[in-house]
Amino acid sequence: MNTPIIDPGWFYLIGVCDLLKLLSEVLLIVSAFALVVTLFVWAIGIWEENWYEKDDEYKFSAKLTKIFTPLSIVFMLLCIFIPSKDTLYAMLAAKYITPANIETAADCGENVIDYIVEKIGEITEKE
Repeated sequence: MNTPIIDPGWFYLIGVCDLLKLLSEVLLIVSAFALVVTLFVWAIGIWEENWYEKDDEYKFSAKLTKIFTPLSIVFMLLCIFIPSKDTLYAMLAAKYITPANIETAADCGENVIDYIVEKIGEITEKE
């Protein structure tokens, strides 16, 4: 009867998920920044006179835009769908906390309170 109620592996996985969420947030910031810079360079090229003469530079900018746009979208979706550490703990608690467990805990709590009241009564009678 000394087996744990919750497998300790879940706590490890919760820590890993939290790190994945942090990593995806950092990568989202980096890729979004790179996307904004790339789009800015591309926009400046369009407004310049004779921008079509600098074809290689702006093809490279367009290529980077095609790379950073999907990356930003993927990292944004990861940020949205990887739950936070608090959410994972709440989900784990919701799985293991049942009405029967709550009732058992309440009964134990009542027994402890009754015991404390009895002991206080005994102490006050002796005085």
